[in-house]
Amino acid sequence: MGAPEKQPNETYRKQGNYYTCIDIRPPDVPSSEWKRLYFFPDSTQESGFYQYEKPDYDWYIETAIEKLDKLPINEQVGLTWEFVFDFRQAIRQRFQRTHDTKPYDHPPCRNTRSAVGKWIERVFEKYGD
Repeated sequence: MGAPEKQPNETYRKQGNYYTCIDIRPPDVPSSEWKRLYFFPDSTQESGFYQYEKPDYDWYIETAIEKLDKLPINEQVGLTWEFVFDFRQAIRQRFQRTHDTKPYDHPPCRNTRSAVGKWIERVFEKYGD
C-alpha cells in the first residue's frame, strides 16, 4: 500500500498494513481543533485513498482497527475501508445495545477476516446496522 502525502502540521503517522493514521496539530490552536485522519486504499478516489476524519467521540473506529491489526498479516492485506467501517458499526451497535465493552478485550472470531465478517453479520442481524 502506498502512503498519503505528508500533511501540513502533521505530528504523528502510523503506517498499518491497510491504513495510514495521521495526527494534525497546528501550532497555537486548542487541542479541541486537532485532527486524527485515517487513510484507506481506494482506487475509486482520485488520491487513491479514502480519507476519514475521526470525531473525538469515535472510539469505535480505533477499537476496530486495533482488533483488525491483531489479524495475521495475510488476513490484513486487502482489507477495505468498507469492511473496517462495517466492523466499526457492528462494535458501535453492540455497545449501544448492551453497554458491554468486555467483548472487545480480544479480537472476535478466531482471528480471520472471514470470521470477523460473520461476527459483523450476526451483530447486524441481531441489532440492525
